[in-house]
Amino acid sequence: MLPFGDEEVLLAAPPLLPALGRAVLPFVAAWPAAEPPQCMRDSAQARAGRAQLREARRSTVHVSAPAFPARSWSEGGAGEAHQHVDVAARSATQRFDAEIAAEDAVRRKHREKRLAAAAAAVASVVDANASVAPLQSHITTGVPISQPASEQIAEAAPDQHQHQLERARAVSSERVRRAAETRRLSVLEAALASPDAKLADAESLGALRTAARDVGAAHEALEKALARLPAGAGGASAALDSVQAAAAAAAAAGVPSDDPLILRAKTCEVALQQQAAAPSVVAPALGPGARSAAGVGSGAAEWEAAKAATASSDALQARAIATGGAAMASVRRVGALVGQVACEHYTVWSKATALVDELGRLRALGEEALHAGCGALAAKLVQQGAMMVEKSPGIAYALAGVALAVGEAEPLVWACLRDRLCAACCYVAPCYVKRPEGASNDEWKRAMGYKTRADGRTLEKKEAYYNRMGAYMSMWAALLQASAVPTFPRTNGANDSTMLVRPANNPLGVGAAWSWLARLLNAPPQRITAALLYPFLHGCAHSLAATYRRQFPKLLHFLNGAYLPKVRALLDGVDPGLLAEEIAAITLLEAWTVNALKDLAAGRPLAEPAASHMVEVKAPDDTRDADWD
Repeated sequence: MLPFGDEEVLLAAPPLLPALGRAVLPFVAAWPAAEPPQCMRDSAQARAGRAQLREARRSTVHVSAPAFPARSWSEGGAGEAHQHVDVAARSATQRFDAEIAAEDAVRRKHREKRLAAAAAAVASVVDANASVAPLQSHITTGVPISQPASEQIAEAAPDQHQHQLERARAVSSERVRRAAETRRLSVLEAALASPDAKLADAESLGALRTAARDVGAAHEALEKALARLPAGAGGASAALDSVQAAAAAAAAAGVPSDDPLILRAKTCEVALQQQAAAPSVVAPALGPGARSAAGVGSGAAEWEAAKAATASSDALQARAIATGGAAMASVRRVGALVGQVACEHYTVWSKATALVDELGRLRALGEEALHAGCGALAAKLVQQGAMMVEKSPGIAYALAGVALAVGEAEPLVWACLRDRLCAACCYVAPCYVKRPEGASNDEWKRAMGYKTRADGRTLEKKEAYYNRMGAYMSMWAALLQASAVPTFPRTNGANDSTMLVRPANNPLGVGAAWSWLARLLNAPPQRITAALLYPFLHGCAHSLAATYRRQFPKLLHFLNGAYLPKVRALLDGVDPGLLAEEIAAITLLEAWTVNALKDLAAGRPLAEPAASHMVEVKAPDDTRDADWD
C-alpha cells in the first residue's frame, strides 16, 4: 500500500493494475494542485475545457481507493477489489463535479456583474448623446436634419456639441457648393429647398442663389426661343439665329451641354438648318408641262449612276476579301455587326460604336479598304431592311440609327448607303422604268427589279415585289427622318444604364424627304405609286409636318383631292382580281391622309409611328422554365 493523503493506493494487484497505476499516478498526484488553463476563463472555451478535464480525471481516479485487506487473487478476492475501486471512483467524481459547479457559479456571478455595469454605462452614454444623434446621422449618412432636431442641437451645451455642429455646417456648405457647380436647374432648385441650405454658410448659399438665378433666366430665354419656331421655311433663318443666341447665352451661364433643354435646342437647330436650306416648294400642280427636270426624268440618270457605283463597291469588297488579312477580317466583321442590330437603343449604340472602330481600322489600311468597308456596311443595311422590315417594321428605325451614328463619324457611309438603296429600288431616285422597245413582260420586270425565283426561270410574284419595294420605302423614310442618336455614357470605365439622346447631323434629312416627295408628285402616277407613298409618308410625315407647317397640309390636300383620283383612274377597266395590292395601297393611303389632315387642322402634331419607339435596354429572356434536356 502506498500512502496518498488520507487514502492509500493498492499496489498489490493483478499484472494489469500495477502498470495502469504507474501510468496514472503522476496525474493523480498533480490533481489536487491543478489550476484551470487560461482558455477556461472565457465562457464557451471554459465549458469545453472543463468538460475535457472532468473526463480526464474520471478516467484516472479509478485506481485510488480506501484501504482494504489484501487477499490473494486465488481466494476469490478480485471481485471485491473491483467493487472497492468503483466506489472510490464514484466518490471522487462526485466531489470533482461539486467543485466544478461551485467554480461555475462564481464565474456566472462575476459575469452578471460585469454585464450590469456595461448596460448602465451604455444607458448613460445614450442619455448623454440623444440630442446629437440626428447630427451624427446627418454627418455619416447624409440624412437631412429635421427642424426639431436642429433646434435640439442648437440648444445643446456648446462645450459638448459645438464641434459637431460646425462639422454639420461644413458638410452642408460643401453640398451646396457642389450643387451650384452643376449649373443644372433641377439640381439647383432641389438644393435651395433642402435642409442643407439652412445650415450652409452665407458664401455657399449666395453662390447657389446666384447660379439658380442665372441658369433659370437662361432656361426661360431658351424656352421662349423654342416656342417661337416658324411655321414655314420663310422665318427659319431668323428662328435659327434666335435659338442659337439663346443657346449661347445658356452656355455662357454654365448650363452643361448634356442638359435636356440644350439637347432639344441642338435638335431644333439641325431641323431649322435643314428647313432654311430646303427648296421652297409649295403644293405642286399636275398638268401639261408640270413635269420638269426635277421630276422622275432625271431620276433615271441617278439610278444608273447608283448601279455603277454599287458595282464598283462590290469589286472593292471582293478584292479586300480576296487579299485576306486584316482587311478581310474587318470587312466580314462589319457585316456581322450589322446583322446583330435589334430594336433596342442600347444595341443600336453598341453596334454603331463597334462599327466606327472597325471602319477606323480599315481607314488605317488605306482608302480602298475604307471604301470596301463602307460598301459592305451599306450592302448589309439594305439587305437587312429588305428581309426584316416587312415582318418587323421597327428594324428600319434601328438600322437608320446605326447609319446616322456611323455616318456622323465616317460621311462616306451616306454616299454608299444612298447608292446601294437606289440601285436596289429605282423608286428611291425616284424613277419609273420605261418598257424597252420590243421587250417582253419578264424583261421589263427584270429591269424594274423583279427577282428570279430559286428555280432560275420564273420571276417573283407581284405581291412579293410590292412588299419588298415598300420595305425599301420604309427604310428610306426612316433614314431621312433620323436626327438623333442614343448614347450610354461611361462612368468609371463601365457603361451607365442611363440613356442620353443627342442630335446628329443627317446630310440628307427632312429637306431630301420633301424634295423626293415633290419630284414624285410632279410626275404622272403609276399603278405602284400608292404602294410607294403610303410607307414613305407613314414613316416620315411627322418630321415633314413639324418642319413645313404650312406647306405640308397643302401637299396633303393636293394628294388627297387631285393626285389619288388620277391613281384610281389607272385601275379602271382592269380585272380587280389582278389589282389587290394597288387597291389596298390606295385605300390605306386615303384613310391615312384624311386622319392626318384632321390632326393638323385641330393643331395636333402628327404622331411618330409606333414602330419607331424602341426600348432603351431589353431585359434578358426568362429561361428558368426552359427545358434544356
